[in-house]
Amino acid sequence: MYDFEIMETVAEVGEHGKALRIVKWGDRAPKLDLRKWQKDGENMKPCKGLTLTEEEARDLLEGLQEYLAS
Repeated sequence: MYDFEIMETVAEVGEHGKALRIVKWGDRAPKLDLRKWQKDGENMKPCKGLTLTEEEARDLLEGLQEYLAS
Protein backbone atom coordinates (compact mmCIF):
# COMPACT_ATOMS: atom_id res chain seq x y z
CA MET A 1 0.00 0.00 0.00
CA TYR A 2 2.53 2.61 1.17
CA ASP A 3 6.26 2.26 0.56
CA PHE A 4 8.04 4.27 3.24
CA GLU A 5 10.63 4.03 5.98
CA ILE A 6 10.56 6.24 9.07
CA MET A 7 14.22 7.11 9.57
CA GLU A 8 13.96 9.35 12.65
CA THR A 9 11.42 11.19 14.79
CA VAL A 10 12.49 14.82 15.17
CA ALA A 11 9.59 16.07 17.33
CA GLU A 12 6.12 15.15 18.57
CA VAL A 13 3.69 17.98 17.77
CA GLY A 14 0.61 18.46 19.92
CA GLU A 15 -1.42 15.76 21.60
CA HIS A 16 -3.06 14.11 18.60
CA GLY A 17 -0.35 11.91 17.15
CA LYS A 18 1.27 14.44 14.84
CA ALA A 19 5.02 14.18 14.47
CA LEU A 20 7.86 15.71 12.50
CA ARG A 21 9.91 12.85 11.14
CA ILE A 22 12.53 12.07 8.54
CA VAL A 23 10.79 9.72 6.11
CA LYS A 24 12.06 7.95 3.02
CA TRP A 25 9.17 7.54 0.56
CA GLY A 26 9.81 4.77 -1.94
CA ASP A 27 13.22 5.07 -3.54
CA ARG A 28 13.39 8.86 -3.08
CA ALA A 29 15.77 10.69 -0.77
CA PRO A 30 14.61 11.12 2.85
CA LYS A 31 12.63 14.30 3.58
CA LEU A 32 11.15 16.09 6.57
CA ASP A 33 7.57 14.97 7.02
CA LEU A 34 4.89 16.48 9.28
CA ARG A 35 1.72 14.43 9.64
CA LYS A 36 -0.44 12.34 11.90
CA TRP A 37 0.30 8.62 11.95
CA GLN A 38 -2.18 5.95 12.98
CA LYS A 39 -1.48 2.42 14.16
CA ASP A 40 -2.78 -0.13 11.65
CA GLY A 41 -2.21 -3.39 13.48
CA GLU A 42 1.55 -3.74 13.76
CA ASN A 43 2.18 -1.05 11.14
CA MET A 44 1.97 2.73 10.99
CA LYS A 45 -0.42 4.32 8.49
CA PRO A 46 0.26 7.87 7.26
CA CYS A 47 -2.58 10.39 7.25
CA LYS A 48 -2.63 13.63 5.25
CA GLY A 49 0.44 15.69 5.90
CA LEU A 50 3.24 17.84 4.59
CA THR A 51 6.55 16.67 3.16
CA LEU A 52 9.41 19.17 2.87
CA THR A 53 12.89 19.20 1.40
CA GLU A 54 15.60 20.64 3.63
CA GLU A 55 15.51 23.90 1.65
CA GLU A 56 11.72 24.17 2.02
CA ALA A 57 12.05 23.48 5.77
CA ARG A 58 14.62 26.28 6.10
CA ASP A 59 12.27 28.69 4.29
CA LEU A 60 9.42 27.63 6.59
CA LEU A 61 11.62 28.06 9.68
CA GLU A 62 12.58 31.58 8.57
CA GLY A 63 8.93 32.50 8.05
CA LEU A 64 7.90 31.03 11.40
CA GLN A 65 10.68 32.87 13.22
CA GLU A 66 9.57 36.17 11.68
CA TYR A 67 5.91 35.47 12.50
CA LEU A 68 6.59 34.41 16.09
CA ALA A 69 8.91 37.37 16.74
CA SER A 70 6.13 39.87 15.95
